[in-house]
Amino acid sequence: MLPLAALVPSIARRAICTGAACAAAGAVSQASSAFAAAPPDGLFPDCAPNGCVSSQDDRPAAWDNPWEYDGDAASAQTRLVAALTSAKFGGRVLERAKRYVRADFDGGADVAEFYFTPNDDTVQFRAERQGADFGANRARLEKLRIACGWEKL
Repeated sequence: MLPLAALVPSIARRAICTGAACAAAGAVSQASSAFAAAPPDGLFPDCAPNGCVSSQDDRPAAWDNPWEYDGDAASAQTRLVAALTSAKFGGRVLERAKRYVRADFDGGADVAEFYFTPNDDTVQFRAERQGADFGANRARLEKLRIACGWEKL
């Protein structure tokens, strides 16, 4: 008799999705290298072992809830950019596309990515620090979410 693992195909950790995100993402593909460009399939790469937080990495040390916004994605993105570039957060936009924003903080020591899921009101994110983090990214993202007036899912 074959073990169950041999009968069931291997499923990537993030291959299971919900709601409109599944329809928008289509087939799950390999994630590109970290911070390369807007994720074509809406999926960020997994976090490195230290100093990273992501709404898509299901490991407890890295994971945090995605965010939910009201209204349309373009207005939500404008709100996010205004908040992260404010004096309070001191962020700098490195790249901006229709559903994607990449920014840095602390002179480039922290890099964050935000993806606005198509046909949904969800913001996925990934933020990584070069070096020890001590929870700074997680705390910054939480303050940023609150500044935007969004809820956690």
